[in-house]
Amino acid sequence: AVIATGGGVVLREANRQRLREAGAVVWLTADLETLWRRVKDDPSSRDRRPALGTNPAGDSPATMAALLQRREPLYREVAGLTVDTTSRDPQDIADTILAWMSARQGGNNATGAETGR
Repeated sequence: AVIATGGGVVLREANRQRLREAGAVVWLTADLETLWRRVKDDPSSRDRRPALGTNPAGDSPATMAALLQRREPLYREVAGLTVDTTSRDPQDIADTILAWMSARQGGNNATGAETGR
């Protein structure tokens, strides 16, 4: 199953523990400019991203950067694989994840930039 959580899920240790216990955790990330563009281009973003949408004055790339700075170490803590999606098409991203899952099931837990743990 694929479960997309809210971005703040990693803020509570109990949630991070649940994520680690639940199975393979893949963190899809991108550079700040790309993330901000994706959020701004998504018409439902304000409803689904309360940390960015509740304060119009705080709805900015700087707000997103502050959130990322706080959350990034926590995402890294739980992610078995981190995939930078900045300039990649969905099929390439899916192929990367599937290759990692296949290697993981085969007992190959190598580490690397996009291999994870």
